[in-house]
Amino acid sequence: MKKFACLAVLSPLFFAAAAFGAGYSGPIQQNSAMYNSCTHESMLLTLTGRLTLTTNGTANNTQASSHLELHGTAVGQISKDRYIINDIFNCMQNVGTSGVPFETTQTIVLNVIGQGKTPNFTIKSLARLTVNAKGEVAASLNDFSFICK
Repeated sequence: MKKFACLAVLSPLFFAAAAFGAGYSGPIQQNSAMYNSCTHESMLLTLTGRLTLTTNGTANNTQASSHLELHGTAVGQISKDRYIINDIFNCMQNVGTSGVPFETTQTIVLNVIGQGKTPNFTIKSLARLTVNAKGEVAASLNDFSFICK
């Protein structure tokens, strides 16, 4: 999950801040399971961090930015292989004064470091969100892929 952005899971907070001019700063936690196609087993991920969202508005638009420090671990459910995750993400978006409609794409690349002889790998996440003029989510996508090393 890294190189441009905000975690896809955090997108609703980010877009709410952009649309309503609010700021947010606080801890985040995400626990999830996903299939690792590099090792052909499921992994349990535990991610924690701190998310800061800020907005600056003008007469014509709002600029929202976020900063996320992310730390975590992952464990293979069969092999019990252990991984460490430490990354920082930054994201910025411009939104019209009404906040809608808008469309955004976020790509996150997360480097996962294997412990001991466990190989490293990369998780890529692609998230797209389209909100129509009524403020309704018209389309969304959250896709993960693994790059084996």
